[in-house]
Amino acid sequence: MKIKHDKLTAIDSLNEICYFLKKTTDFPSRAYFRVRKEDKTYDYYSLEDKVSYLFHSSEDLIYSIENGDKILFAGKKNIFTFKDSLIKILDNSIDIDYSTKWAKMSSYEFLFTSNKTLTYYNSNTNEIKKLSANFDGKEVFVNHFDYVQEDKVGFLISDDFLFLFSLENERLILKKLDHKFEYANKNIKDFHVDRLGAKYRIHFDGDLFVYDSSFTPPFTSLKSKFRSIKIFDNEKEFLFADSTLEGNLSLDYNQNNLTIRMETITNFEPETVYYLYQLEGPSGSEKWIRSDIDSVQLSNLAPGKYTYRFKSVNGYGIESEIHEYSFTIYPPWYATWWFRGSAGAGLLLIFFVFYKARTAQMRKRQKVLENTVKERTKEVVEQKAEAEKQRDIAHEQKQVAEEQKEIAETQKHIVEEKNQEILDSISYAKRLQNAILPPPRLVKEWLNDSFIFYKPKDIVAGDFYWMETTKREGRTIILFAAADCTGHGVPGAMVSVVCSNAMNRATKEFGIHDPGLLLDKVVELVKSTFEQSEDTVKDGMDIALCALDLLDRKVWFAGAHNPLYRITDIDTPVSEELRTLDMGERKLIEYKASKQPVGAFDHMEPFQTTEIQLEPGDCIYLFSDGYADQFGGEKGKKYKYADFKKLLMEIESKEMDTQKEMLDVEFNRWKGELEQIDDICIIGLRVNGHMRKIFSNRELEIIQKIKEGLSSKMIADDLNIAKTTVDTHRKRILAKVNLHSAPELIKFCEEHEIL
Repeated sequence: MKIKHDKLTAIDSLNEICYFLKKTTDFPSRAYFRVRKEDKTYDYYSLEDKVSYLFHSSEDLIYSIENGDKILFAGKKNIFTFKDSLIKILDNSIDIDYSTKWAKMSSYEFLFTSNKTLTYYNSNTNEIKKLSANFDGKEVFVNHFDYVQEDKVGFLISDDFLFLFSLENERLILKKLDHKFEYANKNIKDFHVDRLGAKYRIHFDGDLFVYDSSFTPPFTSLKSKFRSIKIFDNEKEFLFADSTLEGNLSLDYNQNNLTIRMETITNFEPETVYYLYQLEGPSGSEKWIRSDIDSVQLSNLAPGKYTYRFKSVNGYGIESEIHEYSFTIYPPWYATWWFRGSAGAGLLLIFFVFYKARTAQMRKRQKVLENTVKERTKEVVEQKAEAEKQRDIAHEQKQVAEEQKEIAETQKHIVEEKNQEILDSISYAKRLQNAILPPPRLVKEWLNDSFIFYKPKDIVAGDFYWMETTKREGRTIILFAAADCTGHGVPGAMVSVVCSNAMNRATKEFGIHDPGLLLDKVVELVKSTFEQSEDTVKDGMDIALCALDLLDRKVWFAGAHNPLYRITDIDTPVSEELRTLDMGERKLIEYKASKQPVGAFDHMEPFQTTEIQLEPGDCIYLFSDGYADQFGGEKGKKYKYADFKKLLMEIESKEMDTQKEMLDVEFNRWKGELEQIDDICIIGLRVNGHMRKIFSNRELEIIQKIKEGLSSKMIADDLNIAKTTVDTHRKRILAKVNLHSAPELIKFCEEHEIL
């Protein structure tokens, strides 16, 4: 292919797709064209009738410039030249694209943009250099630019502002023009500048702006100098003559606060001048620091040698030469080398004198020690003889001690056997005591909604609870009591057996059912039992005793020292003589006992019986003094009856079994690590509003079977229990409601909606 009269003529066959790339301007017979083959690009050079292969590349050529017989090519990542059929890569680290602007500064100098940075190219030396652009201390990034070759000035847009620039010593000198461009960051397709007289016309995408160049900024160097150095503390000021100060300043350590004043000589826009300074020394830094005024304050400088440097910069980025001045701040006398050396020598002298005195003292002491050793050696020999004598004595004593040890072990074995025998006896006594206590199952069968909190201090106890049934005017009466006998442990248990036996005799043998009369009889029986002894025995018990009619909800109470607590509704009428405690909708009524024991007493009077009509939902409590007298809490004091009453008021609404658990938890919390001091016995009972509550679940099952007409044998088979158990339940059921036959029972249950 060849070019003639601006036409292409085939001169060779490449058998591939070929398209025209560029025709030269300086040499009309020269052209460049490109061939695509297997996704690669091959470039050729044509001269007259000859085609020369240049190179192949996987990227497109973006730009090319002729410079005599040498051509500059630019790809996306490479810049290379072609001359005399030789290709030379100049730089493969740039980043340009089809929007990259190229401008010619001279026949061999060019400008183009790479990564928003102006880049300089010299085709004679093949030098490629990125030009730094700074204005007002900040880097300037180039969005668009153009260059006017004949005036050696250019225009660029950066961050919405238009700048005039020139190149001086391969450094950009910038002046920001007043006009603001809102299109700087948009995709401007056309940006160029041309000259019209003294004015420049700036074109981009159809818009035109005019800049008058008749006033051109002086692109010259600045001149600056030192003016003075002022010391703060004494207001002394050292003036510079012709930017120099004869000799270096020598300052004391307290003259370390200085003000250095500088001056820039310029008549062109002096308000744009600022200073960059650097202080080299102990309190300085290699970093250049900007100051917008002509003075710099240096405060609290450490002693040492310093060199202060500065240069001035105007609004066009023109800098002055660097000026520097050195000065010295001397340390205080106590930090100087001669003082430290003298102090070190003095310390060495003191150490030497001390060492000599110490050595003499040690020699003197050594002689004393030698004499002491001789005396001690003599004493050791004498002590050795005495020790051997003592050893023989100790051997004899050891033999005696071993014999005594054998005797002690034998005695210990005998004591352990005796203790075990005593423990076995006490354990057997507990079995006997348990025999006099009514089984909890039996108590529950008669007093269905109740609990017994029984906590002995030792294996056996002086406290006991008691229950028996009897008849009063043909009605079944349930007698129950909480008793506290004199003492605790084995003595208390023995007294409890006597007192319990006396209560059983008074009920069964003498038929007494009134609590006051019953206690009078028990006093008589207990005294007669103890009077049989040759020794005077005044033991007895404190007790709270109740007789309960379940159907009429009536209770008769008598007590020896121990009261009865009743918790009822706040509206329940009560005698003014009784002590009460109100809490919410409920109140606690205390029924006092007689102030005398059951046993020997000098001024014994008959016990008084108090009749109490209970209301549905009432709770009554009988107890000994063990709970309220227990020591504990943070101060190790007694629990006291006031707190005991409040506790009962807080728990009385709970189920009876739950109340028992809460009493145990509160007792252990109060006692803590202290020892339990006495036996504890508390009986709680709730009187319910519905007759159904007086029967246990088993009794209700048997009543249902009786209603169905089943015999005791059939009921036993149906419930898988013994016939004798059924008969026992039938008798207890009839006794609870004071009836004698099954038909009467069924009628009673229907009337009270029990079934």
